Formats: sequence, structure tokens, C-alpha cells
Amino acid sequence: MYTIRYLIGLGLAIVGSSAGYALIIMWGLKQLFSLDPEGKPFWITSGILFIIITLAGLRIYLPKLRNIW
Repeated sequence: MYTIRYLIGLGLAIVGSSAGYALIIMWGLKQLFSLDPEGKPFWITSGILFIIITLAGLRIYLPKLRNIW
């Protein structure tokens, strides 16, 4: 069974790494498309991308890393 320590630790690690990946991908998207960082489409796109990467990370790594702690 999952422990609170496991869920918090893994959740924070995945959220932190997801932010870095989202930042790198958004930099590339900003170069390809004319996304203004002060505009609403930029923040909507980056928010959706961050949520997708976070959920994918939780889906993949939650079962894999269960026996480490």
C-alpha cells in the first residue's frame, strides 16, 4: 500500500521535473509559433502542457517506484 511519505515525495519530484520539461517545450513552441508570454494563449498552453506531463509522470512512475521506499 502507498504511504503518505511515498505519495508526497514522488508527487513533489514529478511536479518539479514536469515544470522543467514544460518550460523547455514551451520555449520550443514559442520559437515555432508567435506566442506572446504576456498573452492568454501562452499561459493556457503552458498550463495544459504542464498538467499533461504531470499526469503522465504520475501514471508511469507511481507503480514503478513503489518498492523503493
